Amino acid sequence: MRRHNRLWLAVFSLGATMVLNATSVPQAFLTCVSSVGTGATCQLPQGTYSVTTPIQVTRTGITIQGGSVTPTDTVLQRAANISSILTVQQGINVTIQFLTFDGNRFSSALSLQCLPGNSS
Repeated sequence: MRRHNRLWLAVFSLGATMVLNATSVPQAFLTCVSSVGTGATCQLPQGTYSVTTPIQVTRTGITIQGGSVTPTDTVLQRAANISSILTVQQGINVTIQFLTFDGNRFSSALSLQCLPGNSS
């Protein structure tokens, strides 16, 4: 199986209401996606997580996934003071699956951007 430098995202609208029981992103997950992380898969347990600082992915060749195959079971929810939920450095090869990114509809400036991939 060949891996490509592409980022595929599914975006689901969760409505205009804010989830009040969101918790912080676990440190173990943040470490896993960083340059000091280990293992091929960085899994975020089911739940809704408030992202107050953009998550920086600095490790290549990993899969980031939610805690179940139902994407709405694991939600990364943007806090009102940031414009980015997750940032993948250019040249990093990562697969993202089974996650929902919730922009909280606080800012019309929020967008998802993907760098062009290598199609070879």
